[in-house]
Amino acid sequence: MRVKNIFKSFFAIVAVIIFTFACKDDILKDNQYTYYITAKVSKKRFLLPMIDHDSNSNSLYENDFLRLHMGTESKSFPVEIIIYGLRLDTLKLPAKIPVGNFMIALREKSIVKPNNEKCKKANLDCYYVANDTSEDVNVIITKFTNNVIEGTFSGHFHAFGFNYFIINDLEDKINISEGYFKANYNR
Repeated sequence: MRVKNIFKSFFAIVAVIIFTFACKDDILKDNQYTYYITAKVSKKRFLLPMIDHDSNSNSLYENDFLRLHMGTESKSFPVEIIIYGLRLDTLKLPAKIPVGNFMIALREKSIVKPNNEKCKKANLDCYYVANDTSEDVNVIITKFTNNVIEGTFSGHFHAFGFNYFIINDLEDKINISEGYFKANYNR
């Protein structure tokens, strides 16, 4: 009887694993981009390509500062990742980036748009961000070679906007999960 229960448990686990891989997000399965960013926002996956480089370089690494721009419009930078104090030559992987050393901005309105009263009253174009006030956000660099960097991110992003003053609403949050980026940069 005990062996029978063990086999049932084993087959149930195998079925769950097979189902999980079979139901992988179609958006990732059909991904045609070499460099991109993806994540789930409130359980809905988004995928954006890296913005093409121009002569001024939208994405770069210099003086321990990494800036990556992802999205479809080169002027608005729908998603921006900035990491400060990043010493790639001495980095041990995987490397968790400390809070205060990164900023991730989700400005792409098709992903998510804050419905924030403070932003409406101030007539600001707000977006969600993870920055130095984001204690529960994880950013991990998992790989880098030949000016290509990969990493993961997850946690709660909060509403943010600025014009002549800043709105940093820590109460208006969204959950970001399964975040991943792969990007190239100029050095």
